Amino acid sequence: MSKVASPHVVVLPAAVRKRLKKLACASPPYRQVVRVKILLAAAGGMRNTAIAAKAGGACGDGLATAEAVLCRR
Repeated sequence: MSKVASPHVVVLPAAVRKRLKKLACASPPYRQVVRVKILLAAAGGMRNTAIAAKAGGACGDGLATAEAVLCRR
């Protein structure tokens, strides 16, 4: 498994991070919770492969899910 860090840096203002943490622990649709957790992990400096491994248990193709969430424009 590759341990290459993403070339993208995710920076979240404190207020946004706080809101996302609340969402991650709330009961919105499960898909939204998974996306929030992916975003928080990326902003926390977790490597893509680790994020994909965590998301993969919930979403099938974790890397594709993580990339889809993080690379949207």
